[in-house]
Amino acid sequence: MNSNKVLILAADEKRSNLLVSLFKEKKIEVLNSTNLPEADSLLSSTDLDLILIEYNSIVSAEREKLIELFRDARRTKFVIFDVPHDAVRRLAFYKLGAYRILGVNYDIEDIYFFSENLLSKDKPVTEIKESRFSGRLQDFNLSGIINNFGKEKRSGILRIQTPVSAGKIYFNNGHIYHASAGYLKDDDAVLYMLTWNQGRFIMSPLPQKNVNNRVRLSNVGLLLHGETIREEYTKLIKELGGLSKEIHVINQGDLLQKDNDSNYKNFIHKLSDYRQINDVIENSPYGMMETLNQLIALKQSKNLKVREADDVFNELEDEQAQESSGLVERLLSSDDVNLLRNNLKTKELASDKLLILGSITCGKTEFIRQFNQGSVSGVRSNQELDFTRIELAEDFSLQVFGIALQERLSQIIEKLSEDLVGYIFLVDAKREDEFEYTNYVINNLVAAHQVPWTIAVTNLAKTSKTVPAKIKSAFDLPKGRALLQCDVSNKEDVRKVVLSITSHKETSKKENIKSKK
Repeated sequence: MNSNKVLILAADEKRSNLLVSLFKEKKIEVLNSTNLPEADSLLSSTDLDLILIEYNSIVSAEREKLIELFRDARRTKFVIFDVPHDAVRRLAFYKLGAYRILGVNYDIEDIYFFSENLLSKDKPVTEIKESRFSGRLQDFNLSGIINNFGKEKRSGILRIQTPVSAGKIYFNNGHIYHASAGYLKDDDAVLYMLTWNQGRFIMSPLPQKNVNNRVRLSNVGLLLHGETIREEYTKLIKELGGLSKEIHVINQGDLLQKDNDSNYKNFIHKLSDYRQINDVIENSPYGMMETLNQLIALKQSKNLKVREADDVFNELEDEQAQESSGLVERLLSSDDVNLLRNNLKTKELASDKLLILGSITCGKTEFIRQFNQGSVSGVRSNQELDFTRIELAEDFSLQVFGIALQERLSQIIEKLSEDLVGYIFLVDAKREDEFEYTNYVINNLVAAHQVPWTIAVTNLAKTSKTVPAKIKSAFDLPKGRALLQCDVSNKEDVRKVVLSITSHKETSKKENIKSKK
C-alpha cells in the first residue's frame, strides 16, 4: 500500500507533535510546520493527500496570504481544527474550500481518526471493515457494545452521535479509561450516554498503550449503575415534559440571593436563556441525576418555564412588547407603500414576511422600531428574534423579523421561508471581523431564496459621506447592487433602505438602461 503524505500547520507545537506521533505509528509521512509561509512553500512543492490547519495558526494572518494558502490547498482536502464554536469565520472557511471544520471539542485522537478515515477512502473495502465498526443504537444498544468491546479487549474511540447530542468513550485493552459528552466527563459521561437509545456510532481503533485511567468504575460497574438509575432518569425527564422541551429560569435574581454556592449560581446563570434539557445536562456543574433533581425543584417552586424546542416564534408572543400608540406619523407615505408593494411583488390581503438580518450590534432592533412607527403593533423581542406586524395599508401588512447571524440561522430561516418576500441585510461597520462571514451568508441566502433584497452599512462614523472602500471590497455583490449608508436612528435613512429593496434582475435592468443612456 502506498504511504500517505500529510501536512500539518499548527502554532501549538505540543499538540501538533502528539498528532504527528499518531500518524507515524501508522507509517504515514508527516510534514510539520508552525508558520504560514513555510506551510505554503511545502504545499507548493509537495504532493499531499491531506492538509490539517490549526485555527490559531491562521487567525491573525493577513487576508491576502490566507486566501492564497487556501487557493493552493484546494488542490487536495484540507481540514481546519481547534475552531472556536462562536468563530464568525466557520462558514466562510467552507466557502474557501475547507473539507471540514473541527471544533475545539475534538481531542487530538479524534482529529487523527477523522483524518485517517479520510485517507482510508482509497483502501480496499476489506481493510476498512477490519479497522472500524459502526452502526445504529437502535440495532445495538450501548450496554451491549461496551460489554462486547470489553470481552474483545478493543482499544480505540467509540464516537456516538444522536439527533441532539454527541459523546466519546475511550477504550484501552477493553477497559473504559475516559469519556466525554459536553462538559460531562468520565463516569458521569458514560452514565449519561447509557440513557441514549437513538443515533449512530463508530468505533475507530487505537494502538494499545499506557493510559491515565480517569474512570472510577469498571465496565461492569458502569453498566450496573446505569441500569439502576435508568428508571429514575426516565421518571424525572417525563416530569419535566420530555427531552423535546426547552427550559429557562424565571425570578433569577431571587434565586441567586437565596444560595451563595458557586455551582448553584453557575447553574442558574446557564439557565437565564432557553436551553434544551440535554444541553443543560451536558453543561451543568452537577452530575446528570443531581442536575435533573435541581430542575425538578425549580419547576415545583414555579421558577422554571418550559416550551417546545425551537419554538422561538411562539415565545415572542409572551415577551413584553414595546407598544406603539398608532398615533405617531407613519414612516412611509401612501406612495412609498405602493412602491414597496410593487418592489416586493406582494398580493392583495397578503401578510408576507420581511427578514432583517445582521450581527447583534448592527442596530436591527432600532431599525425595526423606526420602520414600525405609526403601526398599532409593538415590537416584540427575545434573545434570538425581533418581531412586529406592520399595517401598511388596509390590504397590505408585513410580518417583520429581525434575526441575528448566529449558528441557528439556517433553522430559523427555514421556518420562516413560507411567504418570504424580501431581505434587508445590515452590516455593522465596526465589526470588520464579521464581513467575510456576512458576505457568505448574504450570497447563500440570496441564492437559496430568490426574493428582492437590499444591503446597508450601519454604525459608520458621523463624518463618513460614503461607505469606505475597505468595506465595499469585502462584499461580493452583483453588478449594480450598492452598499447603502444607514443611521438606524434616522427615519429618512431607514425609509431609503426599505424602499431600496429590489430583485437582482431589476437592479441589472436599471444598470443596463443607465449604460445605454
